[in-house]
Amino acid sequence: MNLNGVYSLKGKQQENLVRFLSNDKWRVLVFDDFCSQLLSMYFVVADLRKCHITMLLFVIFYWYTLTYRNIEVERQQISDVDAIYFVQPTKTNIEKIVNDLQNHMYHTFTLLFTNSLSKNQLNFFTKSSKFSSITSIERICNCFCNFQMLEPTILSLEMKNSYSVYNTSDISNVLGTRVVRYLVDSLFSSIYTSRQIPLIKARSGTMEHFIAKELTSCIISFKKENPEYFLKKKHNREMLILTNRNYDMSAGLIHGWSYEALVKETCDCVGTKIKINDKWQYVNRESDIFKETKSGIISDVADRIIKETKTLETLKEEIKLSTTDFFERNGGMNEMMYMKAKQIEEEIDLQTNLARQVLNSVQSRQLDLLFSFEDNIMSKSKIENSALIEFAKKLTNTRDLLRLYYICFLNAFDVTEFEKLLSEKNIETKEKPIFEKLKEKQEFLRLSKKDNPARLSISKVVGTVIGTVAKLLPSDKKVPATLLVEAIANGKTLNEDIATFDPEDSETEVQNKNEKSDDITVFVVGGGSYTEFSNISNYAKKSGKRIMYATTEMVSGDNLMQQISSLVLN
Repeated sequence: MNLNGVYSLKGKQQENLVRFLSNDKWRVLVFDDFCSQLLSMYFVVADLRKCHITMLLFVIFYWYTLTYRNIEVERQQISDVDAIYFVQPTKTNIEKIVNDLQNHMYHTFTLLFTNSLSKNQLNFFTKSSKFSSITSIERICNCFCNFQMLEPTILSLEMKNSYSVYNTSDISNVLGTRVVRYLVDSLFSSIYTSRQIPLIKARSGTMEHFIAKELTSCIISFKKENPEYFLKKKHNREMLILTNRNYDMSAGLIHGWSYEALVKETCDCVGTKIKINDKWQYVNRESDIFKETKSGIISDVADRIIKETKTLETLKEEIKLSTTDFFERNGGMNEMMYMKAKQIEEEIDLQTNLARQVLNSVQSRQLDLLFSFEDNIMSKSKIENSALIEFAKKLTNTRDLLRLYYICFLNAFDVTEFEKLLSEKNIETKEKPIFEKLKEKQEFLRLSKKDNPARLSISKVVGTVIGTVAKLLPSDKKVPATLLVEAIANGKTLNEDIATFDPEDSETEVQNKNEKSDDITVFVVGGGSYTEFSNISNYAKKSGKRIMYATTEMVSGDNLMQQISSLVLN
């Protein structure tokens, strides 16, 4: 992959982290969960030691091969040691830092925050800290890194339950302002890191429109204070498109087809860690096996593991056939071969266990058939109602059933028989009022999709899964987010009113700014979907454009369904 344009953001973030963490004397590193996930994407022990960071010898949490101190955990006083705090500027973290300052926990304090402190936070910090403790603070710095690059093409703010946060009806004005401010600050962090000022696009009159306006003001304010920071304007500008999960809920609820989507669907995932066989394990998303199979179907994983196993066997044979003389003359080389073999073996074991766990869930929940029905419904293919109902009768997972039902509902499929089935199973559809409102918002879906004459009958699905998994291949239809990106990036006029902001020139909206772009970031408020990401990635490959998929958090359809259910008043 050509890591230029928007695809260079991950490398730039790593460079910034090295710059902020590097110092000329040894220090202890203290950080929170968000920053532990962020650091685990870039560093191992040796990397941090190059930055003069030493680890405490207390085993608190295992992160790859690194032992560290989490700010949430009870820590012992080490008054003759210097410390670096790398945390989000939350109320809890600031209170803990103030407490450590007052107790003279360390000799000196360097405070690195992922984004800026608000005025209230800064006032609390200064009022709560005694003068004697404040003098031990060497530096306070905004690192502008409040985002995580899960992959070179996926940016996540890792905001838990972001859909329910941005859609709750009883949110106060104060809290609403706070969550929007958090989002704006986080988006600005990515722009600061890239050093490129993008054109910003959003639907007029929406929350994203307000976010775009606030982000524009934020960029202009920073630019006035730092006029030489951003790079000079290019002819082909980068573009930031803001959209919302509510405009295509089906893409969020659909059961995934790609291996990466299935991992998210069937496993507990937090950052780079995945729970495999009830144990949290670090999974390197840049490893050969995962990187080459994540966008394919699950059978591709088995093929890649077999290939990697053959490589391991060849390497072991080379080591075995080495003579004693070879060992004596090439001990260092042989040690490298042994370490490489060990790494490959560990990776094969990890990926095999992960694939087996995913496969078991696919078979037990019939995820391949669920996806097939949902994809055909969303593509407007003709489906026999009897085939759908017969399949739905066999499903035992309540949320799987509800997701299938609501996808049918959103896509104008006759749900009369389906509702009778849910009633027979005593499954409530209490979320339906929310989906009725969502259906009204999604009128543009019906404008972009026409009925597909292909017909899915019951004979085509009976017996598809008997000890094997059907091939999970999506339809070739572009999802609404892809259609939006395609139109805006190519300067086309849409039926919708799209507002444009150009922080290079003005704080107000720019009229008739239908510029084209080859570098686009599409940001989804309320949760991203790997199925949607795959659809956009396929378009990017075919069009030759570089498109970053960004979101408040990457969610599975199951998690999204839980968040929607939590919004319903019981």
